[in-house]
Amino acid sequence: YSAQHPMHGISFIEHGAAPLPEDLVGQDLNEAQWDRLLMRRGIQLVLDDPGRYLLLSLSRVLDFFEFWPTDTSLLHNVGRLSSFTLFLPFFIYGIVLALRGAGPLRSGADWLRFSATPVAMILCFMAFYALLHILTWAMPRYRLPVDAVAMPFAALALSDLWSRLQRWRRRPAVA
Repeated sequence: YSAQHPMHGISFIEHGAAPLPEDLVGQDLNEAQWDRLLMRRGIQLVLDDPGRYLLLSLSRVLDFFEFWPTDTSLLHNVGRLSSFTLFLPFFIYGIVLALRGAGPLRSGADWLRFSATPVAMILCFMAFYALLHILTWAMPRYRLPVDAVAMPFAALALSDLWSRLQRWRRRPAVA
């Protein structure tokens, strides 16, 4: 409900919470009833204006992948910059290596067989989890499970780069 509320317009307000509906305030509702009623209203907000919902969801992409400095504390900025920014190139390179080794980037690859591999399942999880939060409530902290699952790709990239460096150092000197 709060993530789809019209108060956002088409630009997600990361820390903004929508006010509770006036007609529900004061009723003796338990948590499960609140959840059910607010979920129903949130879905109705999407159905009433799907174009606004699409634009609002697109605005959440930046909130989900935020890694640049913001007006928060120095500690938050350093943490965000040193984690995601540092590892992103290794995530990408590792994913390319994994796809080249186990999947669709390999010549003669069988997409159907690849779809049942652990690499495909991990990539599907990463895509689904990111999409789920982009369509609902996006903040950098919800990206952390995706970052954690991507760490083996970063390790693969670092291992490959280390091997390449070792081969380069052992090559014969040209006189």
